[in-house]
Amino acid sequence: MGFLPARWHCGHTGTSSSASSIASFVFPTTVPGFFAAHTQLENLLRTCEPTSEPVQAALRQLTLALPFHPPPQIIAGNPLNWPATVRVDAHLNSTFEDALDNIGTTLSDREKTFLQYIIQHPWGWAATPKQHRNASGFRYLQQLYPQIHGLRPVLDDGTWPEEAQYSPPELEPGPPFHILFTSDSEYYFHRMDEAVLYEAGKTLEEVFEGLKYCKYMGPGGPGNDEWEGVDTCTDFFEPSQYFPNYKFDREEAHWVLGWDIPEPPESMDEDHRQPGIPISRYY
Repeated sequence: MGFLPARWHCGHTGTSSSASSIASFVFPTTVPGFFAAHTQLENLLRTCEPTSEPVQAALRQLTLALPFHPPPQIIAGNPLNWPATVRVDAHLNSTFEDALDNIGTTLSDREKTFLQYIIQHPWGWAATPKQHRNASGFRYLQQLYPQIHGLRPVLDDGTWPEEAQYSPPELEPGPPFHILFTSDSEYYFHRMDEAVLYEAGKTLEEVFEGLKYCKYMGPGGPGNDEWEGVDTCTDFFEPSQYFPNYKFDREEAHWVLGWDIPEPPESMDEDHRQPGIPISRYY
């Protein structure tokens, strides 16, 4: 299918709301630097085949730079047919079965195949952990779109508080940049940078085709057939503030919550802006 996990080629076999809840931990300093390893691999992929020894050696280095993550992958060829690129899992322990559980309905074998394709997108998103499916940020988005019944997360590429300390100092964790939702009737796709929820399709095959042709980016897809955005019930402030945001604690030598995660407002009529800090991974 074009997916080349490091382990195949290299022999490598409730949401917390307080920064103090993360146990003391120091990220190892003896592993390769993430930024340098990632950059080297991406540069090699511009001129070398994914299966070549220089690329595989660089992939092994990147794997060492992420000692707590699933092995990074090179995504190349089918089914996306995009140029080869690197995929790093957002979550540490999410599985395909977790994604099926998040959807909550029985899928055909064909739909399961397209779910696997969607999960393997280079964004690195993975199944939203069960304990975070009712997180503050998801409940806030449900309030913004009350006309969508049963809106619930399937995949996200954010970092949850129990995962943050295991991110290298050079890999900044943060709220989910991309979220795949399901509902009682269809699938939706949320982009945090634009704070837009798109109608993504009735089936996972339709979702995959939309992602493949970047229909979340507006005109430019096949026949300018971009996804339609969904209207919110009211004006709103940044949804990202209701998800975990982080800062690097130099004394503790790992990432910690930047501020306590607020609860969504009881009413969408009240002023629900929260004080916060800019999210550097987006701005």
